[in-house]
Amino acid sequence: MRYKMQIDAPIIPNQSLGGFELRTPLIDIQNQIEVLGGTMIGNYNLATPFGACYLVGDKLMEIGVDVRNGKIYNITACSGYRGRLLDKIIIGMKVKEVSALIPSIYYDESRDILQSNEYPGLAMNVGETDPPLHLLPDMKITSISVYANEITTYDGSKGLW
Repeated sequence: MRYKMQIDAPIIPNQSLGGFELRTPLIDIQNQIEVLGGTMIGNYNLATPFGACYLVGDKLMEIGVDVRNGKIYNITACSGYRGRLLDKIIIGMKVKEVSALIPSIYYDESRDILQSNEYPGLAMNVGETDPPLHLLPDMKITSISVYANEITTYDGSKGLW
């Protein structure tokens, strides 16, 4: 399958973002990470002991790959990404606006992310570590991530997914 970065593609939890699908082997998208129109668009860093993070564009997107199995486990849309989550939610919206659209959203203090049990494989960030909870409703979403939900299981933590 041929993949192409799309900065306005829908954000689909546990499935896809930016024209890339979760669970895709890195080898299938390596040309998109290395070159877009002849220009270098990405570099990577080791995000965890077993996760490489590829920065795509001018920090437009981040693609996380499990180095044990070579598959994409996480894709994050950053500032400048124009796609929408659930056809309504965009980066830059206030948390209280997102809460009105997804009433089940909650802040996970242990992981410093917003998530919802209604939408597995979804995480949103406000760009601050340990923000004061009373200020959270007026904070803006700075990034939206989709991830392969199976990475949260015991086998997933071992790279067996």
